[in-house]
Amino acid sequence: MIPSTPTRRANTDGVPMLVAAIAGHHVEFIYTVAKADGHGGRGCYSPIELHDLPWFFDSLCSVQDDLRQPLKPGMQIVVEGRGTSLGAYATSIHRLGL
Repeated sequence: MIPSTPTRRANTDGVPMLVAAIAGHHVEFIYTVAKADGHGGRGCYSPIELHDLPWFFDSLCSVQDDLRQPLKPGMQIVVEGRGTSLGAYATSIHRLGL
């Protein structure tokens, strides 16, 4: 597993983070990579863009290049963190099956 400390763009402040901090527990989500080679922008740099999520919730920000570089569209990743079934503050990311 390659640990990383990404920031969920939509969950960096406000109610989602408060809920994750108070009522959250360890969660894992599996996502499919849409794009991992972009530079990002508008407050979300070094992103991994994800398939099948609503706009504004579809990116993991500030992901280390050593994790992003080998990812290709269609690959699956596991995002772990503290949160609820609605989302999490990501504490680590790794490719599914590794």
